[in-house]
Parts: sequence; C-alpha cells; structure tokens
Amino acid sequence: DYLLFWLNSHGHFNYVEYMGLEEPCDDINKVLIAGALKFNRIRRTRNYDNTMRDVPDLMESARTMIKAFRTGELGKTFLDIDMLQFDKELDKREHERQLA
Repeated sequence: DYLLFWLNSHGHFNYVEYMGLEEPCDDINKVLIAGALKFNRIRRTRNYDNTMRDVPDLMESARTMIKAFRTGELGKTFLDIDMLQFDKELDKREHERQLA
C-alpha cells in the first residue's frame, strides 16, 4: 500500500501498464486484482457450501509488483529521495545561519 502511495505521489505511473490497469489508481486492492488477472495469478478456494471457486491471488500479485519494483521494471526510483531533499534543505539553512 505504501509503495503504491509513493509511486502515485511521485508521479511514477509505470505500474499502470505493468499491472494491467487503464489509469493510475490509489486502491491497492484494485491494483492487485488487475495484476492477478493479467499475470494469471489465480487460486482455487473452497466456498462455505464446499464448492470450489477461482479467486485472484492477491499475495502473489503483490509479490509480483514488489519484485518488479525491486528489479526496476516499474522505473528507476529511490524511496528515500524525500529524505535527501530534506537533508539538502537542512544543510542550506545551516549554511545560511553560519553566514549570518
């Protein structure tokens, strides 16, 4: 869920095509269901009445998305970029304070 939030908030929308979506989405369940369908990550489960049904395997879909992120298939990104920018701002303020 955080990965999806981060990708959306930083304008990295490569996951849209990768996961089989039509547009960016902030609902992780929709993203994982779309990915499960695209990558045929389906599992059989038993209903309350003992019948079997196929459902999207959200855990496998999540693993697929995380692996794609880690291998750069969703684009080259750096999760801590905000921290670097924050550190640069602190350094700038410290430098200005020393000059004053």
